[in-house]
Amino acid sequence: TKKIFVDIGVPTPQWQLFKTGKEKFHASLRFPLIVKPQKEDCSIGISEDSVVHNKKQLRARIEHMHITYRQPILVERFIPGIELHCTVVGNETDAIAFPLAELRTPSGDPDNEFIYDFEAKWMEDSEKFKCYFVSPAPSIDVRTAKRIQEAARRAFLALEIKDYGRFDIRYNQKTKRWYFLEANANPCLENKDTEALIAAANASSLAADKKNGAIGFAKTMRAYDLYIIAASRDTLGGPTDIPADPSTPAVPSLALHDAYA
Repeated sequence: TKKIFVDIGVPTPQWQLFKTGKEKFHASLRFPLIVKPQKEDCSIGISEDSVVHNKKQLRARIEHMHITYRQPILVERFIPGIELHCTVVGNETDAIAFPLAELRTPSGDPDNEFIYDFEAKWMEDSEKFKCYFVSPAPSIDVRTAKRIQEAARRAFLALEIKDYGRFDIRYNQKTKRWYFLEANANPCLENKDTEALIAAANASSLAADKKNGAIGFAKTMRAYDLYIIAASRDTLGGPTDIPADPSTPAVPSLALHDAYA
């Protein structure tokens, strides 16, 4: 993914993949760095201990990760800044990027050092779990947001992601530079206004068209079947009256419809 980011001109932090843990460090790597398992999902293996500030810490963290996860370890430059997510839906020429979603800490403010890690995503008894997303991203100016959305759409097509996907991004307020960290081809669809995809969908122009909503846009997407399944999940609000013919107007009673509107 990161190689494709580079090929298409989408900024991404400098990185190195450690397959054995014995490799020499690239001279281009600059501390602080963040250490991640290459093949995990849902921020598994990522915590505040993932950020290292010198070679001794880096070597120890790589060794720990190799022993724990038994897979290659990705090391990349840690970008102090705001966490952003950009969701893209559609296929080929129909793909569109939703407004950016910005992560807010439990205090309600962006935090340049905050890591959206496993604890923040999954440990409900943690204070970090109270973080949430808002959209459009209030800390990003319109011009910059548009450039990031265009880059997300370009990456979505280059990576050949189908139907929907999300990009995790860091924006450094001091340098005014943004970096794509990774692509997620199966992001969270939980129907909560504070989830990145739902917040962005509700902020999109598609959300204004409540009548045609999911059905209208789904005609141009293979995601219609996915939407039918998602709409019937208890976690997404339960089943709704969705017609068998996608051309028939309908108004599903859950916010997710805006993501496929």
